Amino acid sequence: MYVNKSKEMRITMNNNEALCIHSETIERVTQFVYPGSIIDKTGGTEVDTTARIQKIQIAFGVLNKIWHSTAY
Repeated sequence: MYVNKSKEMRITMNNNEALCIHSETIERVTQFVYPGSIIDKTGGTEVDTTARIQKIQIAFGVLNKIWHSTAY
């Protein structure tokens, strides 16, 4: 295991002890992206859903200009 590239996230856990591998502490994160989905420490989907909606709004904003353009 490559410790420098490893991270840990704990979901609804009360244990705050540092996780160590080969005497090195693993960085703790509160969220991460795993194949397109955002996972956060609450285990919920609110952050992921919000991010997906924002991406869709941006895409439709760009497409809307194309759809309403007379140049195409």
